[in-house]
Amino acid sequence: TLFKDMACTFVGGHLEDCWQLADAFVFPRISSTSFGFAVCTNRPIVLFDVDGQDWVEDARALLARRCRMVPARVDDGLRLRFDENALIDSLRAPVSAPDESYVVEAMCS
Repeated sequence: TLFKDMACTFVGGHLEDCWQLADAFVFPRISSTSFGFAVCTNRPIVLFDVDGQDWVEDARALLARRCRMVPARVDDGLRLRFDENALIDSLRAPVSAPDESYVVEAMCS
């Protein structure tokens, strides 16, 4: 399994109720209310940067400052494909204070 060598616990439930138990978040896309909530926390976020995503480039640049972007693609069977090592490396990267530019520019302006 992908996380077999990591000390991971997967927590279920509503993100708003259990986010404080998380060390990091992983999202396949930004179009969920959970992402909007998570981006306002101080936790690291890994975001899959899917080929063909129609980004507003300024927004993508701000997100790349807040999130650890992992290149991905959707295959013919509609499955998300990505380099597992890139995901693991993103999760193991040192934690620093999150860049708040995306929150300020996209959510508070």
